[in-house]
Amino acid sequence: ARGVILLAAALRGVPAAEYAPAEIKAAVTGNGGAAKQQVQWMVCQLMKLEPSRVSEDAADALAAALCHAARSGGPVSGGNVR
Repeated sequence: ARGVILLAAALRGVPAAEYAPAEIKAAVTGNGGAAKQQVQWMVCQLMKLEPSRVSEDAADALAAALCHAARSGGPVSGGNVR
């Protein structure tokens, strides 16, 4: 499925990026083996969100976005998200 999604994006000129779970966790928490709850807590701290209102899945998606921003030289840059 991932390959089909990447192909569809490429055929339409939509940029796509892939990151391993450990890379996303390391970018956000500094620990590639962080637990979901740790990722959730750190995302909420970085983004000034209320943890009770952010599900673990939503935190994972936000962590991936933060990782991408850090890795692509976006607003958050320089390796680890700070």
